[in-house]
Amino acid sequence: MLGLIRDMLRTPEAQADGYSWSATFGGHASVALGPWGIIAIVLDMWTAAWLTPLLYFVFWEGMQWALSPRRTCPLLWDGILDTVAVAFGCYAAALLGHDHQFAAVMCWGASIGVMATGCRVRE
Repeated sequence: MLGLIRDMLRTPEAQADGYSWSATFGGHASVALGPWGIIAIVLDMWTAAWLTPLLYFVFWEGMQWALSPRRTCPLLWDGILDTVAVAFGCYAAALLGHDHQFAAVMCWGASIGVMATGCRVRE
């Protein structure tokens, strides 16, 4: 398990094909729900919605940047887009938690729009 995490930190992905890119974007939004839930239990849902993406960007993407042998602009953009995906997941969860179903669906729809756009750009 530690080897997998080490590999993920050292080899940040910038998927070349659109399908892989959009699947990774969606995966980031889903995986974010775990840390968001923990922070939401300790603090509250809206604090977790902005704190989780911030912590993700600083710690996870920051460690990828620090451990990468080549710090390039595409690597930075990859980290920013991954963080946007994390934020979409956190905001949708906070909206659902506060009984704003329509707004949560709109947030999900916006993330699908980003995935579709990214998929087309990568193709």
